[in-house]
Amino acid sequence: MLINPFLMFGLTFLSVLFFYQLGLSGLYFKDEGSVTVFLMVIFAIISMAIGFVFHPLSRFFIERKLINFSLKYKKNYSLYILLIGFALECLNNGGIPLLMVLKGQVYDYTQFGIKTFHVFYMGYLSAAAVINIERYAYTKDKKYLKIPAVAILVTILILNRGATLLIVFPMGLMLIALMRSKLTFRHIFLTFIAIIAFIIMFGVLGDKRMSSSGYDDPKAILQIGEADPVFNVLPSGFFWTYLYATSPMANLIHQESVANLSMGTVDDFLAATIYPDFVSKYTDAELSEKYDLKKITPELNVGTGFSMAFIIMGFAGGWFLFLWFILITAFFMYANRYTYFSSACATLTSMAIFMSFNNMLVFSSCVLQLIFVTVLTRFRFNNTLII
Repeated sequence: MLINPFLMFGLTFLSVLFFYQLGLSGLYFKDEGSVTVFLMVIFAIISMAIGFVFHPLSRFFIERKLINFSLKYKKNYSLYILLIGFALECLNNGGIPLLMVLKGQVYDYTQFGIKTFHVFYMGYLSAAAVINIERYAYTKDKKYLKIPAVAILVTILILNRGATLLIVFPMGLMLIALMRSKLTFRHIFLTFIAIIAFIIMFGVLGDKRMSSSGYDDPKAILQIGEADPVFNVLPSGFFWTYLYATSPMANLIHQESVANLSMGTVDDFLAATIYPDFVSKYTDAELSEKYDLKKITPELNVGTGFSMAFIIMGFAGGWFLFLWFILITAFFMYANRYTYFSSACATLTSMAIFMSFNNMLVFSSCVLQLIFVTVLTRFRFNNTLII
């Protein structure tokens, strides 16, 4: 169930709507956007229904023993590619980002990396991590844990929390799904502790990044987000998590209230919501300037994966994007049914969950991660794996 992208899409959006309605941020207006709320509930229900229909089939491919030619080969280029790529990116940046921030230097994570190369590197890094976790889950050979560990370390060192989540989420979902029969209370307890630790670290990194961006208050996020007093006694990571989870929905709902819908053309809709961003930034680089997300506050600048669809083509745009999500998900599940099905499903499930934050269907690293999982696992060079 955990690596069922259709089911998790529905559960995620219903959960986000529930927590949004709690109103634990003074920025939220719970009586806004009734049509938007209704439509998102419909999307969630339809997706969950599809998930229940596909569950028996997906379970068959997930639970079968992995029989794949790639496990026959002992050599793998992945570790070398990850280390060399990281070294090149840091040389281009003039240092390791985490160390730069700890020294008090100003650092903008959006500017990190070698142009174009960085997009492919991050997609490869994520794919390699997830694939090797699947290999570990089936073989129990700890050598397959090296690459996921290096991948996570790289994302921490470059202070890219989004990339960390896109690796940790699918890996965690896959391990729990594939090894659930061996889970004990101790495993569950340790998982809970790990989640709490991750939330706290998520907040620490967020506070550090805000400080490096010029904010004097180390917990400025509590003031910016008008946090409920309950968060004053908790580590800032809990409010960071609440805002990350619910503010995109608040922004999406806000578009209906300010009549910021149906503002564009079909061509712009395709460029903004369907084409991968490494394509659209060359075909129409001014999209973000043409269509403005009306934010509840300037610092919270995303509106779920559906915001641009709603702004450009209204509620019809929301329907088109939802159907595209269903189609893309079904395609990659089918394409990987006899190879790394669990890796593909775990990646798709993570994308489905994070659609509540941003449009992962155009996010270059996600798109390339799926392509690399689907394509590179089928090839080898000189009897050596390339991923």
